[in-house]
Amino acid sequence: MVDLREAFLVVDRYTHIHIDPDKHALSSKIRAAQIEFHDDHALRQVRHQSSDTNSLGKEVDYQGSRQLDNFSRRYYEKELGAGIGPSPGFSEMFGYTEPFRRFVQHETFSPQANEIPNTAASWLPGDDYYVNFHEGDPYIKVDEGYARLPGAGYEALHPELKDINPEDYPDIHKMSILADVAPYSREYHTFRQKVGSQAQGNTELEIEYEKILNRVKKTRESVIKMNDRHFTAPVDEISGTVDEVSPGGITLNKFPGRRFQFSSVSTSAADMSARILGENNNLTRSEVAAEVDARRSELQDYLSRTFTSGGTARLVIPKGAAAASEQIRAVVLANGENVNRELIDRGYGEYREDLGGAEARAMHGVVGRHLGSMAEGLAFQGDSGPLNPMRYLPTPAHTKFWQERTPLAQYINNEVVGTRMRRWQRPIHDFLMPYIRGTGQRATGQVVIPDEVQMRRDLNTLADQMTYLREMAAEGAGTRGFHPFPLFAAF
Repeated sequence: MVDLREAFLVVDRYTHIHIDPDKHALSSKIRAAQIEFHDDHALRQVRHQSSDTNSLGKEVDYQGSRQLDNFSRRYYEKELGAGIGPSPGFSEMFGYTEPFRRFVQHETFSPQANEIPNTAASWLPGDDYYVNFHEGDPYIKVDEGYARLPGAGYEALHPELKDINPEDYPDIHKMSILADVAPYSREYHTFRQKVGSQAQGNTELEIEYEKILNRVKKTRESVIKMNDRHFTAPVDEISGTVDEVSPGGITLNKFPGRRFQFSSVSTSAADMSARILGENNNLTRSEVAAEVDARRSELQDYLSRTFTSGGTARLVIPKGAAAASEQIRAVVLANGENVNRELIDRGYGEYREDLGGAEARAMHGVVGRHLGSMAEGLAFQGDSGPLNPMRYLPTPAHTKFWQERTPLAQYINNEVVGTRMRRWQRPIHDFLMPYIRGTGQRATGQVVIPDEVQMRRDLNTLADQMTYLREMAAEGAGTRGFHPFPLFAAF
């Protein structure tokens, strides 16, 4: 007899199970495995015994039902960290949760398997995504899944969905969930397009739609910190007769095909609603949507009054942008007003630093520009001039607390002069040589490219060349198309 409390095992076709009183041996046409049951929660170990020597010694734990509400899962989902604080003797910093975490392990760190189909909503990603929400327990595949995935927990946070089948959730909620747990999935893009169409002419829905898009954008942003200089990078000043104006920017007769967007100003429905709620937090969603519509109308009236027919405007733009781009961020000066600043002050837009560049300095006064220049001179590393003393003083304060680097400077620091990984087993390669190259760069301003970096660049160049040749050959044969692995297709 087999104790029914032990487990249920779902197996594929051609898989055979042999059961004896102590152990359960699983064999198939592909591989053999030994399964051991631990207690009554179906935690099973699989030791591969195939002819593939690469898999020898590796272990996979079968997912146990106790992870539904066990203490380990609840603890690590809180992300409390090491609990660092002064040691009892105040001589060093000490991680107070370290002894506790030695006994309460993070179970999801070890490989787990559970191929039992579940009843998750059909619009969640399956086996074509990084996370298959249709097998095993979907709620433990993401932190706090009980509140982020469709079900009773999500409905408790959104009472308007109470007693509604997840299959019948409004598309905006489906998009919101997918944006949170699967922002790179095909399903997310499907609902993004559907909701985008539905939001046309519906301001209330448009606000929620744009909020979700902003969250996804932040999720996808690089974890490597980079920034652009706003006060010390070169700019151009241009002027011309205004041809057309809208909340999306202006066009000038002198620069056909170029649209100059209002730098550092967002007039989206989501950002405008945030500004409105900051002024009056007692409004309902419908009232906020109505106020957004009213301010949009006022915004259009203001732009029509400011830019009269045949009027001129002076613009501050990044250096060289007018010759290289079609969509250009600009600070617009017209009728003695800084239009960008006026849009923010009148409540028609929200200030967004990420929507501005070097041209944004024109939104500040003389004192503000000088203070900004001084701050960037102190903070930015990797591209400072030879007269800046901070170039020669690489301090932990800059690398840990006040690290500001342009994308190019960050690339040179992480990929050329330095290294992204500091491994103790390679002290010369990962510690000594980056320090020597960094010292030489700060002293002379010259970048010494290591051989391995040059080899990596040469391989990338070779891959691009072979991709180009393959596409040219395919075009000549009339079979030109996209290949997901162009380097391998070239051989």
